[in-house]
Amino acid sequence: MKIVLDTNIVFSALISPESTISRILFNPDKLFSFYTCDYLEVEIKRHWAKLSKMSGLTSDELSEAMMLLFERITFINKDLIPLKFHYKAELLVRDIDPDDIDLWLLADA
Repeated sequence: MKIVLDTNIVFSALISPESTISRILFNPDKLFSFYTCDYLEVEIKRHWAKLSKMSGLTSDELSEAMMLLFERITFINKDLIPLKFHYKAELLVRDIDPDDIDLWLLADA
């Protein structure tokens, strides 16, 4: 099954390594294929100090967790998605969270 990951889901997995979300993302059976836009890396770097504090992990431990998690995720460059999907994505999220347009692009493509 293909799953598009929101930034908040990845943050949750990093903050709570024993959570259900974390267990699903790190599941070695690879029942799921995870996708997200390449902007996720920017978001994680922007909130690095907060993630480290909330998780209780050292910077090195958080880096290792992030690397392991990123090995399970396929990152998609949103610029590679045809423009016809951009308008549809905007319509779908305009009243919910405009910051998630990139994720809806992945879901529609």
